[in-house]
Amino acid sequence: MKSLSIKRGDIILANLNPPEPAIQSCVRPCVVVSNNAHNMSHHPGIIICPITDAIKGIAEFPGHVIISCGIAGCTKDSVVMTEQIRLIRRSRIIEVKGHIPDEIINKLDYALRFVLSL
Repeated sequence: MKSLSIKRGDIILANLNPPEPAIQSCVRPCVVVSNNAHNMSHHPGIIICPITDAIKGIAEFPGHVIISCGIAGCTKDSVVMTEQIRLIRRSRIIEVKGHIPDEIINKLDYALRFVLSL
């Protein structure tokens, strides 16, 4: 696989298999949340949050961030699920689809603080 330049805020298509109960799986879009110093390092993983387009009823959770259709390669209105943050191997990244704007990154930062704060 060709080495991809990955940046925080990139929307990637990644293989999240094998599936586990109540955890997003399959090949799906995800947003990169690891910082750029980590992303440029030789670490074998990238920290991501999965994205779903099954948004009915879930967009109101403070740990969710809405990405509208047409932004960063999203083909439907979608939601970033920060409560499902995880590390994936770089080899699971299929392609970079786009990059979310700073306004959405700021909302993502707030949502991550919400789900990770003590």
